[in-house]
Amino acid sequence: MQIAVRQFKAQVSNYIALAQQGETIDITSHKRPVARMVGLPKTIDHAAETLLRHPAISWGASKPASSQPVTLSSGGVSVSELVLQDR
Repeated sequence: MQIAVRQFKAQVSNYIALAQQGETIDITSHKRPVARMVGLPKTIDHAAETLLRHPAISWGASKPASSQPVTLSSGGVSVSELVLQDR
């Protein structure tokens, strides 16, 4: 839904209620979009459920398996030394 700034200012509470119900509101100035208002999920669980409904995302309810631990090489220049040299 697109709405002009003037109309938005006159009825802010109505548009907030619409955003809470899931409506996306594009606010325009001189017929050009300048802002977008969207509602926030009521709970984190709702947001997670929404993400999990996406076909590319899945969760097996367990912790992710870790990959091989990172092995640090001995010798060389430390990161802190590199940062100091760069200053």
